[in-house]
Formats: sequence, structure tokens, C-alpha cells
Amino acid sequence: MRARTFARRSAAALIIAAAASGCRIGDATAPLAPCSAPLTGLTVQLQSGQPTLFSWAPECTIGGVIIETAGTVAPGADLWIINDPKGRIEAPVEYGVTPANANQVLDPTPMIAGQKYRIHLLDATGVELYASDFTQQ
Repeated sequence: MRARTFARRSAAALIIAAAASGCRIGDATAPLAPCSAPLTGLTVQLQSGQPTLFSWAPECTIGGVIIETAGTVAPGADLWIINDPKGRIEAPVEYGVTPANANQVLDPTPMIAGQKYRIHLLDATGVELYASDFTQQ
């Protein structure tokens, strides 16, 4: 009798473990949700001779990216603007490459090494989620 109870509990534990691990796999491949709060961080990958990449935290989708000058040369001049009114832009975003779900509003202008720039990340309605300055390499 005890052997039968032990066998049932063992089988139940295996089924629960398999189901739980299946959920984690499914969650990992599920589409990202739109950012619902201000972002907590931004990573700008700058390497000489490599494309500039922008990633943000937490992992969520946004509605737009604006890159503008922030230094002494024409501060506030827009260099590149993309948007997706459905807020499906995922990180990383490569400067000048429009993601599949996005529309390019303003064609990219080449960035100049040593120039200071500002990136604005927006939600689907155009509200700013995060802004940060960086200097192009």
C-alpha cells in the first residue's frame, strides 16, 4: 500500500516538474510586453568601426527612438527617428537600421566621433520612458 502511494506521489511530482519547466520554456519564447513604467537603464554599445547598438532594461518593447545632438554643434538637432504606434520595438536597436515593426520617420544622419548625442526612448503614445547622453566613438 505504501509503495503504491509513494509511486503516485513520485509520478505527480514528475508531472508537476515537467509542467513547470514547460511553462518556463514557454515564457522565455513569449513575446515581450510593452514597457509599462519608466525604464531603469540603457546600454549604448560603442565600438570604433562597429554599429552603435542601444539596449534597455527591463526587457520590454517600446514605441519609438529619437537620436539628437546634445553637444555644442547644433544641440537638439534630430539625427534619426523611428516609431511603432503599436509599441513593438525590441532591443537591441542598431543605429540607422529600422526594426521590422517600426517606421522610419527621419532618415539617419551619420554620427561624428567625439560628438555628444542624446537618445530618447518613447512608449507607443510618444511619452518619454528614458533619455540619456552618450559620446560617439
